[in-house]
Amino acid sequence: MKKLAAALAVLLFAIALFRAWTQSITFDEAITWRLYIVTPFSSILKTYDANHHILHTWLVRFITSIAGVFEFTLRLPALAGAALYLWTLTRLSARLFGHSWLAPASVILLGASPLVMDFQVAARGYGLALAFFFFAFERLLALLSGNSNRKTIRTAGAALGLSIASNFVFVIPAALLAALFLLIWTLPAPPPVHTIKKKRVETPAKPLARRTDLLAAFAAVMVLLFFMAPVKKMMKPGLYYVGQPTLALSLADLADNTLGHNEGIRELNATIDGNEPLKRAFGYVVYPAVLLLGVVLGWQRRTTAPHILIAAAVALGAWFAVSAMHLALGTPFPTDRTGIYHFPLFALVLLGLAASSALALRIAAGTLAAALILSFALQLQTSYFRMWRFDAETRDLVVELNQRGLKRGKLVTAGISSLLQPAVVFYQTTLDTKAFEYAVHHEMRPGLDVYLLTSDDYPLIDKYNLRTTRALSVPQILMAEPK
Repeated sequence: MKKLAAALAVLLFAIALFRAWTQSITFDEAITWRLYIVTPFSSILKTYDANHHILHTWLVRFITSIAGVFEFTLRLPALAGAALYLWTLTRLSARLFGHSWLAPASVILLGASPLVMDFQVAARGYGLALAFFFFAFERLLALLSGNSNRKTIRTAGAALGLSIASNFVFVIPAALLAALFLLIWTLPAPPPVHTIKKKRVETPAKPLARRTDLLAAFAAVMVLLFFMAPVKKMMKPGLYYVGQPTLALSLADLADNTLGHNEGIRELNATIDGNEPLKRAFGYVVYPAVLLLGVVLGWQRRTTAPHILIAAAVALGAWFAVSAMHLALGTPFPTDRTGIYHFPLFALVLLGLAASSALALRIAAGTLAAALILSFALQLQTSYFRMWRFDAETRDLVVELNQRGLKRGKLVTAGISSLLQPAVVFYQTTLDTKAFEYAVHHEMRPGLDVYLLTSDDYPLIDKYNLRTTRALSVPQILMAEPK
């Protein structure tokens, strides 16, 4: 089972490599390129936007300065995160489940979630942050199992810091993970010390003894981050606006991204993807019930299976924390990528329940785990990112427009949706396509040579008296021309 788990991890990484090489650049990736990669180096230190995931941006800047700018080089830091994450999953599966079927199941559940797979590829900091977070999780479990090596402690602390440096949404789960670990970790007592005059047994180590190593390593990364980031500009209100307005919508979004993230094999997955009551039941009932059961069972097994308690408590604690922040500051609840850590934590709890000694609980949790694995298999696709589906064929469209201009011997003017503009600019620059120009939505007018329209722009077909020449099914774009 360990070899199967490792083979599945290799397969998932191969899929990530293929997607990174073949998929078109996306809106957010192109924005990162425009704001922080082609600008003077000082932009990283002097400007800030929620798109600026500090450590990830630095890594992209470093790699592209050496290897050049194209889709694959922009995505290399995310791929490094994918490699670390999947390798960590093989270690977690071996540590927690040994030769059980749960070992390969854990790699699939935590590694093949469609949302996680998207951000193992896209040039954003979420996948890298998730990798460092779970690497720290695995190292802390090693400490709880009796390994008190100072190197392990420091590695875990540094990994927590690097997770936050890669993406700030991990501040809450990283802080909760460190706090829970420090709360339940008991250092082994030192061996008795004998003296000549009398026998004396040393008292057990103080609760915080050597735990300062964890905090020191974490603090060192935070100090480094302070010098890498425009800290003053990061404190401005309104910068962190991505999210859902209510907890209910956030839970519904989590369920939708789990059960209906991709169309995948549409004929087989439609019964799940289009079943809103099923999704609501998962988000509102099944998901919180599993976490609550995890806390109860995890507390009972906190010495033999601490991962259940920690994963459930971190997930629930994160929901309580963001709820408090929402009430106090008006910050939004997680949505898709800003809550990317929630499903992997849930999956870890679910697998812990599937390893329970209670037969009924083991069957119920195992059945749910198998159903989720089947759902992920049905959703598998390698042609687009759900968040930026409209950009699935932007590279090919830019090349086609440029070839039109070259054949005609004059500039082609294309009307394009505003959503396509960042990726179009990226390809105009990196592919040196100078035989066409564009007009975005508010600049569009009748009489342009061609139009690339997303759903928001479809009314322009009647307004400008256009005829549809092609419908692109993957990005859901219509190509139109004057009648």
